[in-house]
Amino acid sequence: MRSWMWTVAGALALAFVTPARAASPLRIASDDWCPYICVGGDGRSIASGFLVGATARALELNGLPVEPQLMPLNRALALVLAGQIDGLYAPSIDRRLVMSAPLIRSRACFYTRSISSWHYQGMASLARQQLGVIADYGYDDGPMDAYLARERHNHHLVEFNYGEDAGVKNIRKLLYGRYDVVLEHETVMAHLLAQLGEKSAVRQRGCLEHYLPLVVGFSARLADAHDIARKLDAGLAQMKASGDYGRLLQRYEISDPDPGPAVAHHPAPLH
Repeated sequence: MRSWMWTVAGALALAFVTPARAASPLRIASDDWCPYICVGGDGRSIASGFLVGATARALELNGLPVEPQLMPLNRALALVLAGQIDGLYAPSIDRRLVMSAPLIRSRACFYTRSISSWHYQGMASLARQQLGVIADYGYDDGPMDAYLARERHNHHLVEFNYGEDAGVKNIRKLLYGRYDVVLEHETVMAHLLAQLGEKSAVRQRGCLEHYLPLVVGFSARLADAHDIARKLDAGLAQMKASGDYGRLLQRYEISDPDPGPAVAHHPAPLH
């Protein structure tokens, strides 16, 4: 009798067990960075965006659901590195993460008030200009990101903004004269200026030479992080072959200005 009861109990328990990945959507986080990552009307959740839609569809094609989560990028990065959430939309290129191939590339440009005569003419032209940027964002995975890392504590040259609305804060501080120059990705700045009704007050004054690959970074603490990244890459290839990728670009009025080769970054897993 006891043996029969344990057999039944075990069978019932197994009936309710499902694979952890199938039961739990991948929690991928970031802040508002529209049109790549867009907050819904409630202001508390991610509802749409090119990176959000492309990631969801590519992983869905491989049986993996996604749950986007809204939070400041610096907090999201800390949680991903700690293994408390699964991934991060559009991190700077960080070898501590297991990164997908680029979903698209983005160019960052410099912006001033319309009355300014300053123009970006290489890194030397940033001398004596107070620059507003967003903390933990990547801008070119090259000379500019190296400059920001080097001058991180030099508040006379660089000021880092935090929070889910850091991009809006940068524009407001520029317009109030707190900053001389703001660095932002071109597509995102166009969206923000249209949203704020400030197109005529701000001018683009040159762009970085290197484009930033926009990837999804997964926690290296996930046992299947490399497999998830590969599935995202495979799903993205399927989307491009079917035309879904192009239609998503059209929906968000985005073009890839630098369609270079897609190179995935899959560092060795942590032990």
